Amino acid sequence: MSRHRAIYRGSRGQQRVRVVLAGTLALLLGVSLYSVHLSPPAFADQAGCGLGTWDGTECVVSGTVNATGTYNFHHSVRLDGTAHINASNAGITLNIDGAAGLNLTMDSGSVLEADDGVPTPNNPAGPITIHTTGNMTMTDASVDTRNLTQGGAGGVITLDIDGDLSVLGTSQIISSNLGNTDAGDINITVGNYPNTPGTGTFNLSAGSKIEANAGAAGGDITIKVGRTTDIHGDILSQVLSGSTGTGATQGRDGASITIDSGCELTQYDTSTISSRGRDAGADLVHIAGCIVSISGLVESAGAGHGIPNSPANHCADADRPDKDNNSTGCIEVWARDLTITNTAELNADINEGGTGGTTGTSWIDLMASHNITVTGRTGNLDTYVVHADSSSSSDHSPNTVTVKAKNLITATGKAFSADLPDAGSDGGHIIVQAGSDVSLNTAQLLASGDDVQSGGFGNGGQIDVRSFQGSVLWTNGVGDVRPTGADTIPPINVTAPSTGRGVITLTACVSTNTTGTTFPFNGDTATTPGAPTTDCTQAAPTMANYVECCVSTEACNPITTPTPTPTPTDSPSATPSDTPSPTPSDTPSPTPSDTPSPTPSDTPSPTPSDTPSPTPSDTPSPTPSDTPSPTPSDTPSPTPSDTPSPTPSDTPTPTLPQDTPTPTPTETPTPTLPQDTPTPTPTPTPTLPDTGGTPTPTPTLPNTSGPDLGSQTPADPTSNAFLLLLVASVAGLMFMFLPKKQEQRVVQMARKLDD
Repeated sequence: MSRHRAIYRGSRGQQRVRVVLAGTLALLLGVSLYSVHLSPPAFADQAGCGLGTWDGTECVVSGTVNATGTYNFHHSVRLDGTAHINASNAGITLNIDGAAGLNLTMDSGSVLEADDGVPTPNNPAGPITIHTTGNMTMTDASVDTRNLTQGGAGGVITLDIDGDLSVLGTSQIISSNLGNTDAGDINITVGNYPNTPGTGTFNLSAGSKIEANAGAAGGDITIKVGRTTDIHGDILSQVLSGSTGTGATQGRDGASITIDSGCELTQYDTSTISSRGRDAGADLVHIAGCIVSISGLVESAGAGHGIPNSPANHCADADRPDKDNNSTGCIEVWARDLTITNTAELNADINEGGTGGTTGTSWIDLMASHNITVTGRTGNLDTYVVHADSSSSSDHSPNTVTVKAKNLITATGKAFSADLPDAGSDGGHIIVQAGSDVSLNTAQLLASGDDVQSGGFGNGGQIDVRSFQGSVLWTNGVGDVRPTGADTIPPINVTAPSTGRGVITLTACVSTNTTGTTFPFNGDTATTPGAPTTDCTQAAPTMANYVECCVSTEACNPITTPTPTPTPTDSPSATPSDTPSPTPSDTPSPTPSDTPSPTPSDTPSPTPSDTPSPTPSDTPSPTPSDTPSPTPSDTPSPTPSDTPSPTPSDTPTPTLPQDTPTPTPTETPTPTLPQDTPTPTPTPTPTLPDTGGTPTPTPTLPNTSGPDLGSQTPADPTSNAFLLLLVASVAGLMFMFLPKKQEQRVVQMARKLDD
């Protein structure tokens, strides 16, 4: 009996050793295969580079590379300082989109070009297209599709950047034509425009430029940014030489410039945004965002006496049907809040310097769904910050400046001008309208024509100022619409025709104050302004149906009102009654011009709704109901801190330790957090192996024509590795559990032999 049991024990021990070793080896094999497939071999990373060399972190392009067609990348790409990618006339497409967050970095000195540098007649430059799922950063670098010789157009540049775009140093994005044909268009999209909430930032630094100049017609430049736009450098579409004539078929000169930003758009005093032309003038310069600030030069200007019709510009016709069809210069700025500083200049001058004829006209529109603030310069020789003037003799096509805001307009200094002073010319038209007050204190508005009697007067201009629900305040300023006035005291030697006198109208709902403001006139008797009129029948100015001022409630910058300043000082103070009054007007209603109306409605309404939901036990306290309204996000934690009313100022930080022992906070935070956090967590956890390695974007890579070297990267490394691990683990378990049946047979045989 003992002999058979000893044999059984020996065989069983050997089997267990073999089983443990086999199972361990199988598990190790599965884990090693899984880790190998999670980390693709070096050849896959190199293949995912398309161009350049994989350095373990990104694809690096160095030296001169001749490449055309489409290249797909599975990694971030860097063009080092020696890189020069030459796509000649055929052009190139770089899809750096094999996964989320892939960047393109162009170091100082790097060049990506498809220009036409070969002296072959009429060859155009090639296009350049770039798409990144991350950021694109250029430092003293160049993206270039110029046409450098003879005929042929510049190439089109298209940048589709899902992250941020930074154009730094002396970088340039350029599609100009140095010959006698057209420049290429430039199209840039940054972030998720036009979605909200907006993402993506565009930064054009001082010394950098985006340029589509030409000898025939400039290229259209379109920039659309999801969130923030900072412009320190130049954006140019100009024709400075070569294009002349006013034939029956007239092409464009300067082309359109469109800049849309989802939130903030800031142009600095180092920047020039210019559409400029010769005979055919310029084209539409469109700037739009929620919070817009202009401190540099924005212009749509030129000789502009030949009206383009092949193709037409964007200043009238189908694009702006309410405008004069002879418009050859136009600027529009749309915003929620618009600020124009005293270093800015918005220039829509036509026939400037006396060049050209009298045919063209121009206009400037400033439109805001909330406030407009214009700060003009004050020196005798200073120019007006917003001007649409003309310098041509006998010009009877006056220019127009229109300023409309649903809430407030504030202007000071040399603000607005539509001046046509040359011999026989007519003054322009200035329109200023606001839903609430129009404050023009110290402001100068100029809309004069030829007011010199020798040779005959021109017609005076027109200034119309209206506050729909507030007051017109124009003190210590100047309103000039000459020729105007009359000579009634002998000897009568000033004979301005009554039909051509300039006119100023002032309309308000509440009151009008023009104390200290001068209104120059000819002769000895003023004829303008007329008596102010009262009209409260309309709530706010109307705008053309194509105008889309930002009315988003998304958290861009807060609306500029006097209340945000006291808000921080009121919050730490222990008096909740001070907090709700200024705060709700800023926080819940940053968008509309309805700030006065929501103030009372917002204060009481959120108070009861917020108090009972977080902690009903705090409702009896006298003032905590005001605290949740300004900061609803803080309601769960700081509400208990208001219960100990002695020192609310100390509660923001130490409340949590003090409130934890109290019954009220323990009921609120403790049950909610575990219910929200642990329950959902386990459910998504098992799904991580299916999505964790970000394999999903990889299969979509081979979707373009041309060399697709990046498609050699494994399509889904984690799925195969998971199967291998599963098979190996099952094999190990089989080795561990199947021998038990043999072990049971051996035990039975040993017992029979012992018996």
